[in-house]
Amino acid sequence: MDVLRYKIIIISLVIIFTLNICHASYYKTLGVSKQASQAEIRQAYKKLAIKLHPDKNPYEKEQETFFKITEAYETLKDPEKRRQYDMYGSHHAYIRKHDSQSQSKYNDMFIKGLYHRDPNVETITPSTYKSFLNSGLHFINFYSPFCPPCQNLADDWKKLAEVYKGIVKFGAVNCKYHNSFCYHSMRIGNYPSLYFYPNGKEGSFVQYTGQHTYEDLEKFVVLYIKEKVTIPFVNAIEDTDESMAYVLDTDMNENMLLRLAYRLYWFTIMVKIDYNLKRTLKRDLESKILLKYNKITVWINSTDEETIIKNVVGILPTIEQVGLKKIQDIRNELRNENKIPWVLYFSTQGDNKLLVHDLNVKMPHMMFGEINCDKLGELCHSLQVNKAPAWGIFKPGGGYQRLFGEPTRNVLEKAAKAYNMHTLSISDFKKILEDDTTTWVLLIAPYKTSWQHMIEPFIEASLEFIEVGISFGVMSCSTHTNDYCRSVSENNALIAVQERGKLHKYRGEIDKSDIVEFVDLIKDIDDFSLSEQQVLEISDVQSREYAWVVAFLPVHYGHVCDELLHEMRIVSKRLRPLKFVRVGALWCRNERTGGFCNNVRAPTLRAYPLASEHSTIPLQQLSKAPNILEWALNHIDDSIVNLNTDTFNSETQGSEKPWVIYFHSSRCYKCSEMYLDFVIIAHRLNNVINFGKVNCMSECQICRQEYINSYPFIHIYLNKNERQPYRAVVNIEVTTYSELWKAIRLVSKNYNDDILAKFNSFDIQSQYLRDEL
Repeated sequence: MDVLRYKIIIISLVIIFTLNICHASYYKTLGVSKQASQAEIRQAYKKLAIKLHPDKNPYEKEQETFFKITEAYETLKDPEKRRQYDMYGSHHAYIRKHDSQSQSKYNDMFIKGLYHRDPNVETITPSTYKSFLNSGLHFINFYSPFCPPCQNLADDWKKLAEVYKGIVKFGAVNCKYHNSFCYHSMRIGNYPSLYFYPNGKEGSFVQYTGQHTYEDLEKFVVLYIKEKVTIPFVNAIEDTDESMAYVLDTDMNENMLLRLAYRLYWFTIMVKIDYNLKRTLKRDLESKILLKYNKITVWINSTDEETIIKNVVGILPTIEQVGLKKIQDIRNELRNENKIPWVLYFSTQGDNKLLVHDLNVKMPHMMFGEINCDKLGELCHSLQVNKAPAWGIFKPGGGYQRLFGEPTRNVLEKAAKAYNMHTLSISDFKKILEDDTTTWVLLIAPYKTSWQHMIEPFIEASLEFIEVGISFGVMSCSTHTNDYCRSVSENNALIAVQERGKLHKYRGEIDKSDIVEFVDLIKDIDDFSLSEQQVLEISDVQSREYAWVVAFLPVHYGHVCDELLHEMRIVSKRLRPLKFVRVGALWCRNERTGGFCNNVRAPTLRAYPLASEHSTIPLQQLSKAPNILEWALNHIDDSIVNLNTDTFNSETQGSEKPWVIYFHSSRCYKCSEMYLDFVIIAHRLNNVINFGKVNCMSECQICRQEYINSYPFIHIYLNKNERQPYRAVVNIEVTTYSELWKAIRLVSKNYNDDILAKFNSFDIQSQYLRDEL
């Protein structure tokens, strides 16, 4: 009996030990200890998620790691789940270990969703949502891959997308994976939610609420197609120069005919004729459609849509064939007097060429040409086309841009205007990176990375810099050139500015205005990188001539430091009106120098006041420019007095000068945004007006006393004097710098002559105003 009990104890200890090893793995996955607080767990997950998110890492290994950290965080962030995990965690891990096949399927579905690589349904992410919508009909499926109704819908959704390809653009959003986007941005409450956009990005959506069958979905889509096209009856063959398609078979599928009429709308009129007229044509009764165009007559016996379309396209005027000599002529003409762009369609055997004819009819202000890649493979390859069908455009000035995906009129028109934007060859790319005299904005796309959503805002940004001579280039790498892309952008598509021999990487939102701001800052802000010797000189209080704000950035933080450098450039520009302040950054590329960099383990910010020792804070706590500015100004500027319960009344009521008080909250982002403007005004009006601030989080009694209900808010306190017969308190709602300046001037200019003279000494239009930045 004792032996049996001993064995049970030993086995139990082994199991418990195994449990402890297993359940410690979640903590290890996030890189935290078992004693970590909820805040530490959240911060660790956020840091890893930014680095490993599949939108930035297309490889399965990184996607698998992202799933593991998400799984760990979902358990450890909840106190009850964490307690259960600490007690019994290894049981779940043990089961998962021995059921790896089902777990792998779960992970795969969680990450890839139900429509991964479907040729007719585009998988949409938060970053590609805006670029997915253009003109025309769009249908989007917001779903969870583990929702049974979503799974039941999947086959019918794929079939509908295949049948209505070229008419409706179909997309799908995996809301299990992109939960925040679906819930917070799109307000999706249940799955599947089907949103139909009748006018693309130009209008609102209609939510489909019918049955989730192919038949019901098709009825819904056909309603909108009928609003665009009709198929009338005729009782005679018309003598016209227009292309006409006469439907002879009255039993042909009505929806198919509507699809044909929609796709052929711009160059063929589709009509029906009755049975008696059909008999008078003295033709085999098996014929389905009669095509007539000028003197051409074609009888079609097929009911296959693609066959009918190829027959229609076959009778249309041909697109001009383009070879090497013609390409040379086109470029020479565009470099000289000719300003008409050329759109090139790269064809291959079997494609129906419908879109090129469609665009040719819709866009008479552009020339269209066809390059047959089956015959002219080398020419196609020299124009960055490795697989046809494909598209490209030659622009005024002779620049060439390879177009990816099927172009729309909007895309072609923007591309033609952006004559400073080019598609780069590998030799172009290498020359640009080696050149230290020109400025290029680059979109660098390693092989098999997601980047199509970046192209439209990139083109729009390029239009803003045409007049100043900044060139934009797209480097899309193939398997053979991929090493060059990855040496610069690693695993993700990247926008960067090559300026005077230095590559500045952009890590912000893929939005036109943000890209423009980044380029402007690179051009406008001189290189503010510091050496360790310069930082050593700044650290000497006795010799310090300016107040300094310095970022210390370790090289191994990669894209995090790129983002922080961008924010520091904004800080540098915003601080220009304060002549006593300088901004710099020490990029620690080598940690074994024995100097400052030897102790920099994470991004750090230091503020060096004019006459006192520095203050330090981890820079990742201040990831945006307004927060950096507010923290730095609190340490380097003494023009604003911190007021508390003990000093507020005595200071504001007993002063001969007016007091302007900034009421704010440490949790208010708008307060941080506007604080610099308040400081600039304080410096311009020093000696004639007192400026102070009250933090309503710590001094709530003052804020209640002064009836402060929103932040930031400003009060002006005017005590009695020979021109002011009574004490007054004036409320000012904070808006912009210029409005704040005008409001303070209006209220206080007549208080005394010194204030009026001070206001008159400044020309507000000549200053760096927030409104203009």
